[in-house]
Parts: sequence; structure tokens; C-alpha cells
Amino acid sequence: MTSRRTLIIAALVLLGILLAGFAALGFCDIYQNHIIRDCGPDCDAPPSDGAVEGGF
Repeated sequence: MTSRRTLIIAALVLLGILLAGFAALGFCDIYQNHIIRDCGPDCDAPPSDGAVEGGF
């Protein structure tokens, strides 16, 4: 009985970890798509080489 209960608890913990991992991956994907949609393709571009925009 105890080993059966231990196996059930271990399986539930493993299932919870897997579900949390998939949720985190989905959140990262949604977050990255949101950033790309808002910023455009130049989001991760390095800063300019010192050229000033907009005057003094």
C-alpha cells in the first residue's frame, strides 16, 4: 500500500513538473511574440555607432 501511494505521489509530482515546464515554454513563446510584434525586427539590434538623432 505504501509503495503504491509513493508511486502515485511521484507520478503526480512528475506530471506537475511537466505541466509547469510546458506552461513556462508557452509563456516564453507568447512573451517573445508580443515583444517582436511591438518592437519590430530591430528590437535586439545593437545601439547605433554614435550618430545623434534629433539635434541638440
